[in-house]
Amino acid sequence: MAESIKEQANGITQINDAISLLEQSTQGNVNIADDASKISNSVTHIADEIMNDANRKRI
Repeated sequence: MAESIKEQANGITQINDAISLLEQSTQGNVNIADDASKISNSVTHIADEIMNDANRKRI
């Protein structure tokens, strides 16, 4: 019975380790998505400025 308890404890430890790795990976993905969103907003702002400048030059 003691061996069974050890195996279960080891299994739980492995599951906890896997969950921790998933959490780290998820947080990394959140950071990447946040950076991508900021870059996208910057590119949109630059594109708007270019369009406004081009429209002013046509007039």
